[in-house]
Amino acid sequence: VFNLPVTVQAGATIGSYDIVAAATGTVGGQTVVDNAVAPHPRASIQVQAAATLVYEPATLTPVVTSRGKTYAFQATLRNTGGGLAFLDSTNTRLTFTDGVRTFSASPMQNYAIAGGGAMQTIAFRPKAVPGASTPGSYPVNLNAMGTENGVPTTWPVPLDGSPISVVTPASVASAPGDALDPDQVSKTATVAFSVQVVNSGGATVNLSPATTTIRFAA
Repeated sequence: VFNLPVTVQAGATIGSYDIVAAATGTVGGQTVVDNAVAPHPRASIQVQAAATLVYEPATLTPVVTSRGKTYAFQATLRNTGGGLAFLDSTNTRLTFTDGVRTFSASPMQNYAIAGGGAMQTIAFRPKAVPGASTPGSYPVNLNAMGTENGVPTTWPVPLDGSPISVVTPASVASAPGDALDPDQVSKTATVAFSVQVVNSGGATVNLSPATTTIRFAA
């Protein structure tokens, strides 16, 4: 059994090619051709356009993060080529950096993305944004690694138009001064209180009426 590497040229026409199998060698210095290997068990081979992975705009979530907090990112890729792209979760990475600290997350599983414009949402494992990250907005890159038709392949995919914003965590406290109103009440009275709070952090806080309470004790 002979395994011979064959390179499909970049300019090859897309389509089906008949396989012509013959063994060529020399005997006593003379070139001989043996057609006994024909016909080849596989009559033809299909040449496809190479897989090309691109980011589907505005599909990265979330795009605002607090440093030190854990996030499970998602992003959608489209294969505009012809070959089946198989993404290996062991080596594929979603990354962004503040120039010193780098966030890197791997997919939850392996993914296969068919050609012809097929899309696939990639879910990444939960990972904490480095706690010492400098607040700011940073470009995101996806370095997809895997195989295409059995051949190891790398697809660098910049997530253009979807930078990640890193902010300081929210820090909520009562506002200075007379934050509580009213500050005097009568026993058994039903009172609607209001309290002013201040968020000195960078993240937005959404308070839920079902779980936000005010308490006081004598």
